[in-house]
Amino acid sequence: MYEIFIKRDCPNCPTARGLGVELAKRGKEVIFWSLDEADGLCEATWQEIQSTPTILYTAGEGDDRKEMHRWIYPLPSVEELTDKDLFNLGNE
Repeated sequence: MYEIFIKRDCPNCPTARGLGVELAKRGKEVIFWSLDEADGLCEATWQEIQSTPTILYTAGEGDDRKEMHRWIYPLPSVEELTDKDLFNLGNE
């Protein structure tokens, strides 16, 4: 699953949102977390997000999910985000 952390006043977050939309179009599971909302801020704190935009690739469910890779600005392309060889993962 891709978790995308964004904030309303972040100048680079529209690019991250666009990447998330494209990932979803390609059948990937994507969740957006807004640091302008309490649940997004809580999740960002739990995931130790230091800046926006940040994209995490996680495996597992709920509190048992594990971070497999993290991207911080500058953001990669959709192709780089979906390149399993980049971080040597198995199936999603």
